[in-house]
Amino acid sequence: MSDELPSQMFEKAVEYARLDDWDNAITWYRRAADAGFADAMLVLASIHAARDELWSAQDWLKKGMAASHPHVRETLGVRLKVGIAVHFMKNPEYARIWEHRIRSMDDYPTPHDPEQVRRDAVELAFLFLVDGIEPPNGGKAVSLSEIAGSGVRNAAPSGCLMVVAAIGILPALFAILMAKHGSV
Repeated sequence: MSDELPSQMFEKAVEYARLDDWDNAITWYRRAADAGFADAMLVLASIHAARDELWSAQDWLKKGMAASHPHVRETLGVRLKVGIAVHFMKNPEYARIWEHRIRSMDDYPTPHDPEQVRRDAVELAFLFLVDGIEPPNGGKAVSLSEIAGSGVRNAAPSGCLMVVAAIGILPALFAILMAKHGSV
């Protein structure tokens, strides 16, 4: 086993992610998560959600929620979405899967802006990630069946409220996004 601290493992994973070496990045995120580092668990949740591996994503999200500190939970919804968006940018084949789902929805309007489709794909992946997960503070979990009639764009606030009450912070993903693309 490595003599590195979980935070050092996490930093190593971030470096690999910056180099677009996702095999090594995921290996090191996993090592940091297995060592109890909550941010690594949340990064893994975002990556698995983007890859449509929702069981694994929810498992990591639950572990991250249990391991995170209450005082850093305010921005979780946004940070999970950033994590999904970053993974979509780095791995467009996963984005195309979710974008196809968005375009295939019966009531989805046909937007002329591909950026809107991508944003909606991030929202949909996020909603599937948080579907049915109860916040550790005992709040009510949001379920997709409750918000299905409101459409993807209108569903985001409900999903965000559940997750904002639930978890912590993913500064590494935000830093990667900002470094690669200048803004969200």
